[in-house]
Amino acid sequence: MTSYNMALFEEEARVAGIFPLGMIGAPDSPPEWLRELYDDCDEPTLPIFAALPELKHDDDGVEDWAEALISASRSGFVVKYEVCVRRYNRDGLFFLSGWGYFRVGYLYVENFEEIGPAVINIARTQHEAEQAQAGAA
Repeated sequence: MTSYNMALFEEEARVAGIFPLGMIGAPDSPPEWLRELYDDCDEPTLPIFAALPELKHDDDGVEDWAEALISASRSGFVVKYEVCVRRYNRDGLFFLSGWGYFRVGYLYVENFEEIGPAVINIARTQHEAEQAQAGAA
């Protein structure tokens, strides 16, 4: 298995949780991570809804999500990730950052091996956007 520690370190990103969709158990008593996902994903445009179309933003509760994932025989993993927010100077050449200010997100992957590259790609995309925004200011 490949280690992504150095790349995650350089991109100021980390994996905060990996949750197997094929092991939810009883829908009337879903795991805590699914409750957290339900509470955190309150915007219908979040990428997790495109990746897992059986999840509906307007469902009545986390039990509906558990039931939908179980009924769909969904496998794979939901990954919770965190990426530091970089505050670039006006010309976009230097930045300040730290773990006191970061973004949290969720993504879906089919295979465990996809996690590292996916989180690194998200972090790079976020940092490129932050740098471009600073340069445009």
